[in-house]
This record gives sequence, C-alpha cells and structure tokens, in this order.
Amino acid sequence: MESQYERLKQLTDRLLSDEGFDLVDVLLKGSGTRQLVQVFADREGGITVEDCARLNRLLASIFDRDTVFDCPYRLEVSSPGLDRPLKTERDFRHALGREVEIDFLRGGENAHTAGRIERVDADGLLVQTGRGAKFLELASVIKARIKLKW
Repeated sequence: MESQYERLKQLTDRLLSDEGFDLVDVLLKGSGTRQLVQVFADREGGITVEDCARLNRLLASIFDRDTVFDCPYRLEVSSPGLDRPLKTERDFRHALGREVEIDFLRGGENAHTAGRIERVDADGLLVQTGRGAKFLELASVIKARIKLKW
C-alpha cells in the first residue's frame, strides 16, 4: 500500500512537471491534527513568488480533491534557495560550472572537497579542485551545496 508521503510526492511531482517546474523536495512535518507540507520547486531561470502562490493553489486543490490528508494541513511552496542541497544527478547538472562544496565517502571514511563541477553523468561528477580534477560517484556524495560568493 502506498504511503501518504509517497502519494503526496507523486501528485506534487506530476503537477509541477505539467506546469514546467522541477520538484526539488517535499517535506512532511508534524502529525495528528495539524501537518505542514513544504514543497520546494525550481525551474530553469528560477521561480517567482507569483509562481509559488499559483502552485500552492493548484496543489491544495489536488490534495483536497484526492483527499491526501484526513486532517487540516498547511501547505508552503517555495524556492529551494541559493544554498540548496544538491542531491540528484539533475541537481548537479543544474550546478554545472558552479563552485561547490562536497562531503563524500572515500574508503568508508568521510572526506571533503571543493571546486567547480566540470562534468556530470549517470556515473558521477568531475570536480576541478585546487589540486586537479577529482571524479566522484554520485552514490558516494553525502552532502553537497553550491558555494556562495559574497
């Protein structure tokens, strides 16, 4: 049987895709009589406040129609932000050419690197660091973020 979270994510991904957006993440917080649903969406060129408001209305309509929740819920749709975590191959492709910081597993130990993403494919990513190019398998990445410059 499909869980509430899986159903929520499936409906959200379908709607966002139909509207030309990428689903970055869905978080479901709380339980019982009040739940918070946070949807993080993006698209090439970014997402506006107006986009978020429109997607919020569309998603609420679908959640209510399909009775995803049996109690009151609060829905928030927003951009993942500039410092969003990079999790999927698609996330890394969007960050191609950008400076990143990555925590990864190497030989069972945690390691860290920083550099510019040069290439991304199904096998992993190539990061140009101060010490040369480093290939990382996507499965070895623990945490990755775009390095912000102020």
